[in-house]
Amino acid sequence: MTDDLLSQLTQAVLEGDNETAAGLTRDALAGGVEPMTLIDKGLVPGMDQAGEKFSNGEYFLPHLLVAARAMQESMEIIEPELLSRDEQLASEGTVVIGTVHGDIHEIGKSLVENDKLDTAKSLMKKAEEQKVTLILPKDHVVAASLEDSASAKETENDAIPADALGVDIGPKSRERLA
Repeated sequence: MTDDLLSQLTQAVLEGDNETAAGLTRDALAGGVEPMTLIDKGLVPGMDQAGEKFSNGEYFLPHLLVAARAMQESMEIIEPELLSRDEQLASEGTVVIGTVHGDIHEIGKSLVENDKLDTAKSLMKKAEEQKVTLILPKDHVVAASLEDSASAKETENDAIPADALGVDIGPKSRERLA
C-alpha cells in the first residue's frame, strides 16, 4: 500500500498535479507514513524524473516549475509535521543562478535585477564572513524564451548568448556540484 501511494505521489509531482499530490500527502500522513519517507521516496523522485525529462528535452522550464509547485504543495503539509516531531530536512547547500553585475561576459536576454543588487552584495559579504565558497557556473542551459516550444541548449562556457535566457546550470556545473 505504501509503495503504491509513494508511486502515485511521484507521478502527481511529475505531472504537476497539485491537488492529487496534496491529497496523497494528507492521506499518507494520516496513515502513519513518515514525513521523510514521503519526501525521500515520493516527492524527490518526482522532481528527479522531471529534471531528467528536462535534460532529455522532453520537458521545458514551465514543466519543471509546475512539478516544483506540486512538490511545494506537499511540503507545506509535511513541514508542520516535521516541526512537531522536531525533525529537519538535511541540506547540502543552496544553489543560486546568477552573474556579477558589470562582469565582462555576455548574459544574453537574462535581466539584471537592479533592485536585487544590494541583496546579492549582502549575501556575498555574509558568505565571505562565514568562509563559504561561492561556486559560479562554468556553463548554462539556455533557451530563446520560457515558452514550452522553446528548445534548450547547453553553453560551452559561462557566457549566455545574446539571443538566449539562462534557465539552468549546465552539465559541467552540475558535475562540479555532485
